[in-house]
Amino acid sequence: MLVFYRTLAHLSTSESASSSSSSSLLAFLKKSRSFPPVWVPSIVPPHLVPFYQRACTTYDAVGSTTALVQSVAVLEVLHSRFRLVMSPLPTTAMQVTSRIFSVWFVAARFLSVRRFPFRKAGKRNTV
Repeated sequence: MLVFYRTLAHLSTSESASSSSSSSLLAFLKKSRSFPPVWVPSIVPPHLVPFYQRACTTYDAVGSTTALVQSVAVLEVLHSRFRLVMSPLPTTAMQVTSRIFSVWFVAARFLSVRRFPFRKAGKRNTV
């Protein structure tokens, strides 16, 4: 639930890069971890552009928390092994392993996965 709430909090912030003064734009770019600015496809309606830009920086906001939570999920395998829960060990081990692999070896290593969450596979991500 912690990752879910942090994701919602990140997506619901009203901070955006579109500002009329150049000083606040510069401040935003200095604060932003995703420089250069996020490329927005032309099919995104103008009122959803800030949401899309925040969605493309969600990994920066909650990636480390997600990695920690999924790493602690190894305890699920131990609980299954020692029969503290009724879940079958092979199923639990496969689920936990796939989540850890996704977080630590895919999302953490490939910028395109973190930066362009809505792009189809095989598309080239150019900024």
